[in-house]
This record gives sequence, C-alpha cells and structure tokens, in this order.
Amino acid sequence: DKTSKELADENFVLNQLASNNYALNF
Repeated sequence: DKTSKELADENFVLNQLASNNYALNF
C-alpha cells in the first residue's frame, strides 16, 4: 500500500493539473 505521504503527493499533483486545466479552459 502507498503511504499517506505518497497519496498526498499524488493528490497535490492532480490538484495542480486540475487547476491548470481550469485556467486554460476559462
């Protein structure tokens, strides 16, 4: 299983990508 830190890092990256996509689309 992944550690909580690894999951947090993944969520951070996904959130960054989502924010970038939002900025580009709007």
